[in-house]
Amino acid sequence: MNPFVLSDETLNSARRRVFTLDVDGKHYFVKKQLAGKARYGPLVQRVAYAVTGNMLLAPTTFADPGASLAYEKEKLERLLAAHIPVPKIVHSDPRYLVLEDVGAVMHKAVSQKPDRADEYLVRAVVALANLHQAGFAHGGAQLKNFTLKDDKVYLIDFEERVEQYPIEEMQLRDVFVFLTYVGRLGVTVNYDDIITRYETVRGVLVRERLAKSMRPLRWITILNAPVFDRFQLHDMKAFAALVDHLKAVESGRCCGNR
Repeated sequence: MNPFVLSDETLNSARRRVFTLDVDGKHYFVKKQLAGKARYGPLVQRVAYAVTGNMLLAPTTFADPGASLAYEKEKLERLLAAHIPVPKIVHSDPRYLVLEDVGAVMHKAVSQKPDRADEYLVRAVVALANLHQAGFAHGGAQLKNFTLKDDKVYLIDFEERVEQYPIEEMQLRDVFVFLTYVGRLGVTVNYDDIITRYETVRGVLVRERLAKSMRPLRWITILNAPVFDRFQLHDMKAFAALVDHLKAVESGRCCGNR
């Protein structure tokens, strides 16, 4: 009997969409198909993109949530064939995927060892740069979609449909999303070092392109003013700090303006 063949009862009893499965003393992850519920977030994103045309707002989720799992399976197969460090598919079913365990998510490693935050972030952005160098984009390059196992960085969660847009624009968006989310970690982030390492691996410059894409959002840097410190706006202030850095790049006030 194949231990990776799961019944509907087993799948339905799992409260989370992604859950662990132990087989012969080894850990695996089971990822279920998304429930076909109406989701308003993607609809709002589509409207915002139609109005602004800003690629950072480009919708990449499927209108049919059930299609995302099949898409991810096909994407993982292509990434594995290109030797990108992603989870191997142990078993596939239209209802779920069984994936190898590729370790703990990177943001947990950063929170547990903040003294190594710079090292972890650089290694993660190098993994992202290598993905891009191979001709792919992620679509959801938050640090929660990077893992660390046996001192190796893996990328996970490839449900975002990015091929419908120019690959260079999606790769730039990946970098922006990555930088935005590392700013939320509660540790000091050296954006310049992270961007420099990405540019070195790729052999392309992205600072000025990032700065240009942020021009319409410069107003948000007002949140860096001390008057807003008493409000719990950690995520927004982290985003504002990144925008402020990119603003400095474009104006020539930052060492990254090369």
